[in-house]
Order: sequence, then structure tokens, then C-alpha cells
Amino acid sequence: MKFIDEFKNFAFKGNVIDMAVGIVVGGAFSAIVNALVTYIIMPLISYGTAGLDFTDMKIVLRPAAVVDGVEVAECAIGYGQVIQSIIYFLLVSLALFIVLKIIFNFRSKVNAAAGAAATALKKPAPASAAPLQPQTSPEQAQAAADQAALDAASKAASIEAREANIELLLSEIRDLLKNQSNNQSANNS
Repeated sequence: MKFIDEFKNFAFKGNVIDMAVGIVVGGAFSAIVNALVTYIIMPLISYGTAGLDFTDMKIVLRPAAVVDGVEVAECAIGYGQVIQSIIYFLLVSLALFIVLKIIFNFRSKVNAAAGAAATALKKPAPASAAPLQPQTSPEQAQAAADQAALDAASKAASIEAREANIELLLSEIRDLLKNQSNNQSANNS
């Protein structure tokens, strides 16, 4: 029973679900990039190179022929497909780089805003308690905001870890109580 509970915790916590969503979205994204390469980029390259189609580019090792009444298929190295696959890979890499750059920029702005909000919520010390502090530079303010964001993230991770430990302890206590109840039932019988 414990194995099934551990599997449920693993499968439904979020990591597996996030991964599954990523795979589905990645497949859809791959179809978009494939269509972009096949129907837009490669025709433009073909147009720019006077009608050269990369998919037909090959080195023929043995041409198709009829030998003693039997058709022998052509044997060729299709390097045009490799060129098209390289272009596809470069476009996917570029698109992912741009998307991740946008996400990371957005995330850093959100973290900076959260840090600034956390700093703004702190109460200033009374004037008699401490001497006046010089104004902070933008770099110091950014460092303080980054530190506040890190502190908030570590507190959230700590809370999640505590909750996971509590759930584990509760499931172990439940199992112990079940075993004890079963043992008492067996002894009474």
C-alpha cells in the first residue's frame, strides 16, 4: 500500500503533470516549426537559389536499373534531407531561445517587483533608534530585491517540504493504526 501512496504522490504532485504538459506543448510546437520550415523557409531558400530543392539533393551511389528483368532500386545518400533537418534544428533552437529569454526576463521583473514590494512593506526604524542611512544605489536596491525574492522562494520551498513531511508522517501513522487494528482483530478472533 505504501508503494501505491508514494506513486500517487509522485504522479500527482506536479512534476509529472508539468512534464506531460511540456511534452504535449512541445509536440504542438514541433509541428508548427516543421510547417514553418517545410512550407515557408525551404520554399524561400529554394526561390533564392533559383529553384534548388534541398530534399531532392543526393549523391547517387547506384542508379536504378533493370538487371535480368528485376528492377534494382536506386542507392543514394540524401544529404538534402540532412540540410533541411539542420535548418529545422536551428529554427527550433532559435525559437526556444527567444521564448526562454522572454520568460526569464519576465520572471526577473516579477522577482524584482516582489522584492521591491517586500522591501516597501518593511517598517522603517524610528529616527531615534538608529542614525540615518545614506540612500541606496539602484544596484544595491536590485541586490536587496533579488535577496528578498530568494528568501521568499526558500521559505516557500521550506513550507512545501514541511507539508510533504507531514503528509508522509500522517500516512505512516495511518498505516500503523491500521496494522494495530488488524492485529487486535486477529487476536480477538
